[in-house]
Amino acid sequence: MTDSEHFDPIKQSITAGNRIYSFEIKMAENDSKYLIITENRTKIQEFHTVMVFEEDIEVFLDTLIAVLSEGQLTTKINKQKESIYLKSIRKDYPNAYKAWTKHEEQLLILMLSQGKSEQEIAITLKRKIGAIKSRIKKVALYTKPIKE
Repeated sequence: MTDSEHFDPIKQSITAGNRIYSFEIKMAENDSKYLIITENRTKIQEFHTVMVFEEDIEVFLDTLIAVLSEGQLTTKINKQKESIYLKSIRKDYPNAYKAWTKHEEQLLILMLSQGKSEQEIAITLKRKIGAIKSRIKKVALYTKPIKE
């Protein structure tokens, strides 16, 4: 059996006005994947399709991003990428990049005083280790006694 016999096509569609854009990944008989982008203009039953083969996908995306950048459409893309990035990070660290609450800060100080590791604190506070290290430094700055 080939990989293509076990591959379930992946498809997502979005509706924008009177158009439906579909993105589908399929596998060819030679086990290479390809992307199909389809625009369906619902009112006039018109279809346009673009196929991008696996070996071309990287240059396709690079060129698409370059054209969008030049056309100054990347502000929206950057916000969307940021949103996608945050969603993916927050699967593992639900509090990542959120403002620290007083309670979290107090818990951080308490756990430090109990000798807990940065890893243990990160798990408890559901934040990345880098955030814990950064907050420890910040807390240390304003909890140090002022020398007279």
